[in-house]
Amino acid sequence: MERLLLLVMLIKFLEMMKRLLYILPISIILLLGSCVNDDSTIATINVNDIAISNIGSKYSVISYAGNKLEIQPTIESGYSDINYRWYIIDKSKEGRSSYNSGITYDMDSIANTKDLSYEVNLPEGNYRLVFKAFSKSNNYSMYKTADVEITTQFSKGFYILKEDATGNTELDMYTPSGILMNNLLKKTQGSSMTGSPRSLGFCYDQAYMIGTEKNYSNCMCITTEKNDMKFIRISDMKLVIDKSNLLFDEIDSKEQFYGTVKGYYMMHLFTSAGVRSVYDGPDGGNTGKFGNALGDVGASKYYVDCASQYGMRFWSDSDHGIYGCDYNGSVTAVPMATGVNYKSQGLTGYSCVACGESQIGSVERMFFLLKDDATSKRYFYFLTNARVKEVRELDPSLNMAQANIFSTNGRTATIVYCVNNNRLYGYNYNTGAEVEMPFSGIPANEQITYITNQYWLGSDSFNYLVLGTQTGDTYKLYFYNMVGGQPSGDPVKTITGTGKFKSIRYVTPQYSNWTTAFSYPFTD
Repeated sequence: MERLLLLVMLIKFLEMMKRLLYILPISIILLLGSCVNDDSTIATINVNDIAISNIGSKYSVISYAGNKLEIQPTIESGYSDINYRWYIIDKSKEGRSSYNSGITYDMDSIANTKDLSYEVNLPEGNYRLVFKAFSKSNNYSMYKTADVEITTQFSKGFYILKEDATGNTELDMYTPSGILMNNLLKKTQGSSMTGSPRSLGFCYDQAYMIGTEKNYSNCMCITTEKNDMKFIRISDMKLVIDKSNLLFDEIDSKEQFYGTVKGYYMMHLFTSAGVRSVYDGPDGGNTGKFGNALGDVGASKYYVDCASQYGMRFWSDSDHGIYGCDYNGSVTAVPMATGVNYKSQGLTGYSCVACGESQIGSVERMFFLLKDDATSKRYFYFLTNARVKEVRELDPSLNMAQANIFSTNGRTATIVYCVNNNRLYGYNYNTGAEVEMPFSGIPANEQITYITNQYWLGSDSFNYLVLGTQTGDTYKLYFYNMVGGQPSGDPVKTITGTGKFKSIRYVTPQYSNWTTAFSYPFTD
């Protein structure tokens, strides 16, 4: 009787062990979440049928840059029917999981081959890589894990706003290491933004909410001609603000959003309703929602910084005049200097063609180029000390009076740039003289469609004149060093990409406070 009882117990034990072989793989996966830095659970399983080697303990990779995790594990086994799975797990989700209640974290299968070649397009963070080798016949499995540190190249470099083949807005980025990351909106947001691009602006220390917690970070604001808008956190390209949480009230569907820039204390959002503002993160500790438009004056896409007054200057499409907002977002009319026999508001029938700002030393100069829509005559409004110092009716023979492509030298010369008939010209703020500026390195069959002076005045400072060309669906950006505001020598770098180019902006984490707020150009 005792022998029979022992036999029954032995049979039950063997049946239990048989079931355990099938349950064990699932249990191991769950244990990976609780044993974050300890693979001893796997290592002590004394099964010799599948042995895995040649997988490192830790990998580091830069995401969204075309980089791949390339791993070729070595497998030793008596099985002839081994299958494979690779998984990647966000470690931040492991701590929020409760295995006892049956809740497990999601594991994304990224490959079903022995060798891994996986392009990484994931937010920055710490991840766990899991490799599974298992027999197809009985599902017996073995596992190997590795830590993966994922960083991004989003925080520093040149962002390129463009239109894609579908007519929607997309974003490329050129990194300091010379890598062009393309179509970032599709890769990080799931799709491009609706409509052709309107503006790209950087909002250092932009406030926003994550759940119920207030936060702030360096963000970008992108707007489109179909009035789509997104504020995206630069470090990981996470969407933090869109039109659903932009304002405290409902958005009027007729209100157009032109762009956002960082001011002294506040972010200023220029819209057809006026200038909406919100304190930045360090100064306000707020939700990031923008306030009511002040001044009852609509804005436009033409705005410049006015560092001498800690604010902005802008053209109003609705009120046909030049206005300003101070560091608190209050809007006032820009006055005329004594003796200037023109007006700066009430210019019905006039439109703005271009604007810009230049500061050399302590002297700040701004301009608005206006056009009489009835006669096509152009007027150069020259501003200093936050008022209109002079108005010049441009000679129709000047290229400034004919061109449609403009920019300005921001910090080294009193020059407004324009391109006419594929030639580059410089117009002097002070004298009104215009000269042609020869350049080299661009094939004669490429059409210049863009010009900008891109500069940064903080650490790792630079100062480039950038000429952009468009040939079919290919854009090229040529970067020149300058002497006296003129391009010098051949381009020092060239960026080539796909899409219809709109504009370029430089971003860096070196921004610290308002002293660098005007260390870069806001508009072209």
